[in-house]
Amino acid sequence: MAETLGTSGAAEWEEDLRDTVETSDDLFSQYEQTDDLEFLREAIALAESAVTSITPFHPNQAILSAKLRKMWRSKFEHTEDEVDLDMAWVWAIEEIGATPKNMTTYATACSSILTIRCQLESTRSRYRFPGVDLFRRYERLGNVADLNEAIIEMEKALEACHPGTPDRAGILNIWSVMLVKRFERLGDINDLEKAARISEEIVRKSIAGGQIHIDALCNLGTMLLERFERIGNFEDLQKAIKHTEAALAATPRDHPDHAGRYSNLAVMFSARFERIGDLDDLQKAIKHSEAALAATPRDHPDRAGRY
Repeated sequence: MAETLGTSGAAEWEEDLRDTVETSDDLFSQYEQTDDLEFLREAIALAESAVTSITPFHPNQAILSAKLRKMWRSKFEHTEDEVDLDMAWVWAIEEIGATPKNMTTYATACSSILTIRCQLESTRSRYRFPGVDLFRRYERLGNVADLNEAIIEMEKALEACHPGTPDRAGILNIWSVMLVKRFERLGDINDLEKAARISEEIVRKSIAGGQIHIDALCNLGTMLLERFERIGNFEDLQKAIKHTEAALAATPRDHPDHAGRYSNLAVMFSARFERIGDLDDLQKAIKHSEAALAATPRDHPDRAGRY
């Protein structure tokens, strides 16, 4: 039986909250009866909507976190996608933090988190990607606290990581992406500067032609473009073009990022044309835009924008 939210003195928004959660519970029940993943997706979306509408200290935080932990774990059992298990872990952490130790549900929360942790260790997802579960939740719900915690987890992992560890470059790459996301959200140029330095280190130390090296080149190009747009240093734009051209040249034609890298270069050449007025840059921008469009599948959500 689904746990219900308290009703005493409920304000109108609390009634809306209760309706949302009850609908989510109904959808989850339908999923359990039919195994139709669409019901589960809708149930999760509604539960996430509910939890983002309350404060972290709301008395129903633990209940909602438990619901989401259960739903995401059910989704993992259906899909075997580690992303779903990571999300279950995040909500299990939230649940245990919000549940008073003298509550009978605390033991259930402890048992659940231990089970999920064992599953995570067997998939090794948290070993490879510290903080990525919180980062994924940030991307879903937009809570900056999740992004900050993800960055802290990543920094701690790097402190404990030997410079020669094979996973170090991958961890650095994810860390730089997180910092860029925080820059885009909060506008602190220091985050962008740090992310650029990290990507430069990856480019220097990773194996040329390897996927991490190529991704770092592309990420660095994007960061330098953002810094150019922010502070106007033309040298940043020049380097952005150089790194992105190198990334594109090393990207296989059938790679899903191939079209996006053409598109990025088009933006960069267009920016350089606007800065110095060289018609050749405008022609290159058009050429790369056409290439990006040609490489974009007809049903891709970015196709209209590339037109």
